[in-house]
Amino acid sequence: LVSKNGLHLFVIQKFNIRWYPPEKQILIPNYDLDGRLIGIRVRETEEENIDAFGKYHPATISNITYRFSTALYLYGIYQNQEAIRKTRRVFVFEGEKSVLAAGSYLKDNSSVALLGSSVSVYQVEMLLGLGVSEIILCLDRQYHKWGDPDCIKWKNKLFDISQKYKAYTKFSIVLDDKNRLGYKDSPTDKGKDIFLELVKERKVL
Repeated sequence: LVSKNGLHLFVIQKFNIRWYPPEKQILIPNYDLDGRLIGIRVRETEEENIDAFGKYHPATISNITYRFSTALYLYGIYQNQEAIRKTRRVFVFEGEKSVLAAGSYLKDNSSVALLGSSVSVYQVEMLLGLGVSEIILCLDRQYHKWGDPDCIKWKNKLFDISQKYKAYTKFSIVLDDKNRLGYKDSPTDKGKDIFLELVKERKVL
């Protein structure tokens, strides 16, 4: 079964995604490597709430806010750790949605999300602890046209991340130099075929 947003039902169940009727929010639990709940984020669906609070933010339920430090964890690492150990590579996305999409595209979903665009030493150490031999950066496209100033700035950011940590393991980056993605798209946003093309063309740094 596939949901209206293209995600397989088994992926939604695997990651324990829930609907919160009182606020019309999608609840996204985050777990540590041992399966302990560390926090809950929400995806707003109402435009007025998106304008007020942003599309994603920590959940507040019964006056308790389930906030956590995103730099100390990786979304999906608990559910996908076996696939990461098996393949010894990991796709590193910005948001939860991309990890869920990868679960619908890949037999072995060896992906995690940063919940942002910065990579911390703690996150790299977690991945090394799972035996990864390649970290594939799949960050959102932050430019309108290949080669424009924003593109150069974005590529430099990816290069800086890889330079900082490449002594620990191989780094590669997914680039879109053929305009298959839109502005701020994740590499998963245009479907399985485009995602696999981009992965095949990834650049080793």
